[in-house]
Amino acid sequence: MTNPTDLTVRDKVHEVIFEADTPAGKAFDIALLVLIVVSIVAVMVESLPTLDEEWRGVLTLVEAGITLIFSVEYLLRLYCVKRPLRYAF
Repeated sequence: MTNPTDLTVRDKVHEVIFEADTPAGKAFDIALLVLIVVSIVAVMVESLPTLDEEWRGVLTLVEAGITLIFSVEYLLRLYCVKRPLRYAF
């Protein structure tokens, strides 16, 4: 087992993203699941024809924020794997 002080930033990011058996990895996975559920609910509520335009705008911002978070998460995945092109394809 590697000493935690010997890990690089890349190693630490990899551990959080890909190791679900660590506390940080578990929290990361739960956070992603919560974001997925929030995104689905936002899309469902936004599709209601009786929704006020003000709320529609708020939900659009929520969806944009979640999309940004998932984009950063994907870039971090590419950053911390040994072969990013292979991972991407």
